[in-house]
Amino acid sequence: MLKECLDVFKKIYEEKGESLILDTYVPEEGSYVLVGEDGNVIKTRELKRMNEPPEDFDDFLEKDYCSKIFGTNKGIDVPKKKVHSNNYYSFWIKKENLKNDKKGLTNEIIDLYFDRLKEPKKKYKKKGLEIYHSVETRIGEPEIEIVEKHREWIKKHIFNIVNDLGLTDDKTYLKIFFSADNNVYQREGNRYYWTNVYNKNDYNINLNGEVFGVHDNNNGLNQDKPYLECRTRKNSLPYLISEDEVLLQKKFFDYLYNQALLGKKRIYLSQEKGIESFKQNEGYPQSSFNGYYMLIDIKNTKAKGNFVEIRDFDKITGYHSEIAPLELKQKIKYNGKNPLSLIYENVTKLKVIEGIVNEIFFFKRLVPNYYKKEKNIKAPSDLIKTAIIECRKGFIDWFYKGDETVISNVFPFYGRALTIDSICRGYRLRAIEQYNLNQALLAHFKGSNNVENKAKNIYDCLLKKFYLDREYKKEEIPDDLYMPVCDDEDEYYFIIGQLASYYISKARTSDVAIGQINNILNCRNNQKLKEEMLILYKKYNFAFNDHTKKFRRLCAMVAGESLKGKPNTDMILAGYLYPCIMYRKLEIYEEIKEGKENEK
Repeated sequence: MLKECLDVFKKIYEEKGESLILDTYVPEEGSYVLVGEDGNVIKTRELKRMNEPPEDFDDFLEKDYCSKIFGTNKGIDVPKKKVHSNNYYSFWIKKENLKNDKKGLTNEIIDLYFDRLKEPKKKYKKKGLEIYHSVETRIGEPEIEIVEKHREWIKKHIFNIVNDLGLTDDKTYLKIFFSADNNVYQREGNRYYWTNVYNKNDYNINLNGEVFGVHDNNNGLNQDKPYLECRTRKNSLPYLISEDEVLLQKKFFDYLYNQALLGKKRIYLSQEKGIESFKQNEGYPQSSFNGYYMLIDIKNTKAKGNFVEIRDFDKITGYHSEIAPLELKQKIKYNGKNPLSLIYENVTKLKVIEGIVNEIFFFKRLVPNYYKKEKNIKAPSDLIKTAIIECRKGFIDWFYKGDETVISNVFPFYGRALTIDSICRGYRLRAIEQYNLNQALLAHFKGSNNVENKAKNIYDCLLKKFYLDREYKKEEIPDDLYMPVCDDEDEYYFIIGQLASYYISKARTSDVAIGQINNILNCRNNQKLKEEMLILYKKYNFAFNDHTKKFRRLCAMVAGESLKGKPNTDMILAGYLYPCIMYRKLEIYEEIKEGKENEK
């Protein structure tokens, strides 16, 4: 897939040229010095750490880009690793190393740097030397006089230049550039890049006069770690690419590196729309998209320094930033203002859904922890942390790739579990919001939601049994003797939830009582469920009148039932969260009656 991405990049690069990269290039923090042909300093510039390309930096911008090395392991002065530029027109050094001692820069290191640039043939061996010969054939030999001129200037000024020019004395870079056209810098930069762009020249092969090798981008081959090799292949090496391809790939990764520095870490590539880049959690393609997706980031290693890393890569088909409406309905209502400001409406934008899920279920902890290591994830509870770890890939696939496959199978369990977790931690209103949202998500993923439809019908039926049916039957059955019956298992478990809600509402210490609902919701059989309900009753019956008609009728509906199998947790949860029928006023009669008449 990387090749297909390169094809997209190549098309744009051929149109815009180097400006495609330079327009988004952000140089490193440090002191920049431009030296004229006469040896006098023409210009200095102090550059602070920036998140965007600097203004008025044309004298340095392209020169800086062309002078970068592939990491200290591929530096010119290896094994000293003090000078971090790649050609004799530039000289980069960390200011903290500007001490003429054994631990810092020395004249010997300066000589080592310029000697190798003067005679590169002495630096390279075997296949690396073969590549350099072909490079030298194309661009010519180094300019010996200029090498010596710049060596002399560096030796004369480098150790005192910070004080002499009044530069900031810190631990950032000192970057010295000698005046020359940008095409000269491109030429000398290519002298280095063409020879060092492959992961390791030992793996290169020559086919019909063209060199092929292993690319160095997001790739590593360590001879001391043979277990990393792909032993199932005839050739254990990754795929080989030509010189033209590997240089284009370098440009592509330079472009990606710039985007990552700008905070634009989500990249979408397609032949139709080119390249679209977005900040990590702030953007999506605005319309349908077919192409390739990658998540990138900046990684730092001692050997390579800062480089761009592809953390996620996928092919996308049929992505849409807007979906069929997610119908957010207040299935369970409550008195008072919505504490979470959740607006019950139809939502179509994935970005909005992501924000709602992040807030309601995860207390705003999901999005910030998309890519954190497990040990670094902080969450309000252990279950929320577990849910983040288990669900984040599914949510990323859905929100950023348009693929619901994983999350539609994983989240139904965690939607319920997180709701229970909120109940046990004392957040009843939050749990109601989670329940309402979960029902909407289930309906979206599964196409329908039988559980919620049943719960609503059961609750309405219970209200009718306690009020309307009593009115209709009072002439036939004395009010004191009227006892509704339980219609089915779903109603039974719903009533269990209602009774549990009523018991716990009477507790003096809510924190202790609320935690006990977890025992109810985790019972594995009906016998254990009844035992837990009896415990609750004995513990809190001092606080309520168990002789009321409503209470006796509610208990009677479940007392005689003896069910087998695992209890229906969904119905118990729904019963617990729905308004407790024990607190519904008789005035509900008129409301129900009016609704029934309207149905006619």
